[in-house]
Amino acid sequence: MNEREELLAKFNKAMPLIKALDKNENESFKFSKTKDRLAKIIAVFTFMVVFAFVVCISVDFLGGFGGFIEGAFIFYVPLVIAIFGYRANKKKIKKNEEEMVKILNSDELSFIPASYRCESYNMIGIYKILLDMRADTFKEALNVWEQDKHNMVMEAKSAVIVK
Repeated sequence: MNEREELLAKFNKAMPLIKALDKNENESFKFSKTKDRLAKIIAVFTFMVVFAFVVCISVDFLGGFGGFIEGAFIFYVPLVIAIFGYRANKKKIKKNEEEMVKILNSDELSFIPASYRCESYNMIGIYKILLDMRADTFKEALNVWEQDKHNMVMEAKSAVIVK
């Protein structure tokens, strides 16, 4: 069994973990986008509550009817819902990150250098290079992968320049 076949065997054994890591990375991205959206919603409704409070105090001060409870009540419910959603999302993010750390520290991925283990994208790319027989050793696969990533960056930059 040559080095390439040994690497492919190791990758095949680690592939369920790599796929789980890829899934967690995608979920993490979704969770962080949702967290950002919820933070903006909380900011908007907090502003509305404060604004309603100021308006109600002013109206009350000027002798009219008013009151914080009546004026800002319609903004409480969405604000509370957004805050609970934000907290739940933070818990999901934390749980997801803990799971990703557990996967990254597993023994089945220890044959991959830490700098390439940080993203499933790198591991899948190296695996495909070995599958396509573009490299016979791990060192060659890493060099081919680095060259491929460099080429993708250059192509993206040239596409921007052309437009």
